[in-house]
Amino acid sequence: MRLLSAAVQADGLHVLNPATAPCEQCALSIEIETPAGVLAVCGQVVWYDRSSPHDIFPFQMGIRFIDVPPEIRERIRELCKR
Repeated sequence: MRLLSAAVQADGLHVLNPATAPCEQCALSIEIETPAGVLAVCGQVVWYDRSSPHDIFPFQMGIRFIDVPPEIRERIRELCKR
């Protein structure tokens, strides 16, 4: 499933979700598309909430990256600076 990211940080991201709410602590495989290619990381849902009734995406959630190699985390940091 593809999700829309509202914000990306070096340690995680905030995404908008069109489907049902995920369970907290769910593990996810995440691919971040960049100009230099795809960065594959693992993440864990740390919070989720309903959006307003008028939003296209009924749920939003916070995902923390887990077990990210230092070189990948640095590439994510560099992307966040742009």
